[in-house]
Amino acid sequence: MHLDIVFKTFVGVLAAIVMVGSGVGVTVGFSRAVAADNYMESISKVIVESNYNEAVIRECQEEAEANGYILEVDVQRASKAGVKNYAQIKLTYYFEIELFGLKQQKIQTKII
Repeated sequence: MHLDIVFKTFVGVLAAIVMVGSGVGVTVGFSRAVAADNYMESISKVIVESNYNEAVIRECQEEAEANGYILEVDVQRASKAGVKNYAQIKLTYYFEIELFGLKQQKIQTKII
């Protein structure tokens, strides 16, 4: 009878640890995705405000690499007067939940 209570307690504690661990893992994974979204918005603003300056774009790419992202910027310069420049930016990062061994590459694209 006492062994039954010990076993149920052990299973209950183990289940609680797994639930908390998986909750933390999912939360960390989604916070990384939100951080990538925020980073994408931030660099978009910097690139547009620099008028698509190549040196600024290189700095953004180096900063992205230091933060674990891959940033690709394809600038389309207008050849006619009155037509604005624009760029397509692509940010690649990994969505990862370590407890489940889940690691997936995500790519965000935006035209600015």
